[in-house]
Parts: sequence; structure tokens; C-alpha cells
Amino acid sequence: DFIRYHHIGRAHCSNCSWQNGPADYELTLLKKEDAPESEIKADEMSAADRVVVSSRRWQTGNGEELFPFEGENMLDLYNSLAAITLYSELGYSPESIAGALAGVAIGKSRKEIVKIGPHTVYRMLAKGKNPIAVTRVLDALMKRPGDKYVVLLVDTSVKKMSSEDNVAWIFDADLDLLAADDVKQIVVAGMRSEDIRLALLFAGVDGDKIVSCRDKEESADLVRIGEKEATVAILYELYSESISRKVVKNLQQRWDGK
Repeated sequence: DFIRYHHIGRAHCSNCSWQNGPADYELTLLKKEDAPESEIKADEMSAADRVVVSSRRWQTGNGEELFPFEGENMLDLYNSLAAITLYSELGYSPESIAGALAGVAIGKSRKEIVKIGPHTVYRMLAKGKNPIAVTRVLDALMKRPGDKYVVLLVDTSVKKMSSEDNVAWIFDADLDLLAADDVKQIVVAGMRSEDIRLALLFAGVDGDKIVSCRDKEESADLVRIGEKEATVAILYELYSESISRKVVKNLQQRWDGK
């Protein structure tokens, strides 16, 4: 019937009665506080600040409740729904859950959005050796309109390469998302940057768009953003979070020095 990503979706068999069981909790609508009668479309998700969740567990009214929403992509929706489901099952009322969600903010160690000149810089965690994590972040960012510049800090090797390093996982990520025409440049940094560059080439990415370096801290110097408004996406693995902050700082200094 539909697939959100990987194993998440809904299906049925046309030859027998098999199908997904009914959901105990289902997110049904996106809304905006200053336009409560209007439904926000999925491709305008970033404009939503409320979600409607229906559940057979709730006996009030038609079983629908309204909750605050902080996010802009499908991952954020599923995270919100998971939190609502968990605390409802633990016995918390919809009102208390909504109150708690109203004070929630996404941790900057996971996601941070910074404006540098006309550009929007997304600094997002994409766990190394986890192709699903990398794919989900890429998919969310590639849905943004306009030109995009991508910095990949997902290599998990540290100061030197070793025989224990294994970058086979990166070939399972949907790197073909980066073959889109609106992706203007990809900077790959890390000791195994050339291996990741190879995976990008296998995924159909134009080699002229790829720049690589082994020192992650130098990656900001390789980004060639111009005056035209664009999205700069910095994906970092868990232990490169501090380096990703330095990259943003260096980009800001470069822009200020123009």
C-alpha cells in the first residue's frame, strides 16, 4: 500500500487475507496552530507545528488528539509518534504528553541549523557503519528545494588507517540520492575518503562533483559555495560531532572574510 522506508509501511496480499494488523496509534494529520482548520500537506511538513494522532486506546470523542510537533521530515514524525505511543502505553494522558512535547527541542548534537549569509547549513548526525542512518538523513535533506552542497564526515577511521577498517557498509547506503542535478558538490573527508568516493562513483555520482581529503577539519576549505542561496548539508558520524562544529565555524569565517 505504501512504504516509508525500509521495513516501515503498510501492505496486504491480493491473493489472501494477509495484511498489516490495525495500528494502535496512527498519525493522521499535520496542522498549524494559526490555521487550525487547514491540513498541511506532507511536502510542506516543515510548516506544521501540530500533529493529529488517533488511537483506539483513547475513549474521548473520536479517539483523536492534538500534539505539538517539532520537526520537518518523516523521521521527525515517526520519532514523535513513537514518543506519544510509549508514554500513552505507560499510562500518561494525552494532555500530559502534549504538555511535555511542547517543551521538547532536538539536541544540537543530533541536528543543528545555522544561517551563513544566504545559505542554510544543516549539521546532522548520520551514524557511521549504518547505511540506513546515512540514507535517511540524505533522503530528508535531498527533499529541500534548491542547490545543495554536501560534506560527508561519516568515515569512522581515526588518525590512521588499519587493516581492521571496513567501509563495505557505505555501499549499502542509497548514495544515488546524491546523483541529483541540484547537488552541486560533495566533499568527502576522512582516512577512508577515497573508498567512499568510489562508492559514490558506483552510485552514479558525477566524479567532477566529488572532492576528497583525509583530514576532516580541512573539508570546509574545499566547499565552493557562491552567492546563490543553497543548502549546505554536513553529515557526521558519532565521533566527528566536534569536528562538524569546527567545519561550520570555518565556513562562517570564510564567508565573513569575503
